[in-house]
Amino acid sequence: CRRHVRRGGYGTGGALRVGCGSRANRRRGEASCKATRQRVAPRTQLRGLRRSLAPRVGLNRAVGATMAAPQMATAAPPARNEPLRSSGWGSRMASSTRVGSVRGTEVFVHWSVAVGMVLVFVVNASAVDDGTLSSGEVTLAGLLAAISLYVFVLLHEFGHVEAHRCVGSGVSSVTLMMLGGATVPKDGAAVLELYGRRRGTKAWVHFAGPLVNIVLFLVFLGLYRAADGWAFVYMAALNAVLAVYNLLPVSPLDGGEILLDLLLCCLPLHVAAYATYSIAVVGAFALIIFFVVVEGGGG
Repeated sequence: CRRHVRRGGYGTGGALRVGCGSRANRRRGEASCKATRQRVAPRTQLRGLRRSLAPRVGLNRAVGATMAAPQMATAAPPARNEPLRSSGWGSRMASSTRVGSVRGTEVFVHWSVAVGMVLVFVVNASAVDDGTLSSGEVTLAGLLAAISLYVFVLLHEFGHVEAHRCVGSGVSSVTLMMLGGATVPKDGAAVLELYGRRRGTKAWVHFAGPLVNIVLFLVFLGLYRAADGWAFVYMAALNAVLAVYNLLPVSPLDGGEILLDLLLCCLPLHVAAYATYSIAVVGAFALIIFFVVVEGGGG
């Protein structure tokens, strides 16, 4: 023991006295060293414990901060229920105006609808102006065409909404645009999972829209035969055009989505997508040839 050696001294015979001293001196020296070790050991152990725990404490703090971030984000207050603005349509739907709600489904109208209504009004007013109608009748015909077109498009979209309800998924909003409409489901991930689990569900949801136009076509056709009014003929023709147009096998039209879902029942995804694209291209060329032949035969 160093303490014992220092007490023994390094003078003449000091080492000899330490090594060969009396038994009582050796016992006193050993007891003194033991007491020193007992006093120093707890301090040394505490320092070692602090050093060993320091990295773990830092790691725990870092992990705690990382785990706290999602909790803080989750605790943030939800934004106002504007589905299209918070979804992938956000930049496109920034100018949509909410006009009401039907059975929990909000209805938005995009500014482009005004442009579409003006175009429909001008085209239809010029088409019916054959010199036999007054200016008031021409204006009325144009307004009727512009308003009824977008009313039928909105009814078409609510056909999709009701189909979503039938399969167990809800729709948060419907947006009316110049070239059609769009429905936004309340839970897009759940809808995709439903489509993947139950084949044919997507086809039914997309067919429900054109089905509304087909029913309206039959209703207005029956009214025309009963009352013989030109307005009923126009309404029937308008719904027929909407039904045929939406059933074209071109994505993202309803017909393209229906065809893709039916092909997925028996084909892999890449094969079904390629087949849908090929059918769309062939159908487009067939329509062009048909109109060319009709125009040539009529001339």
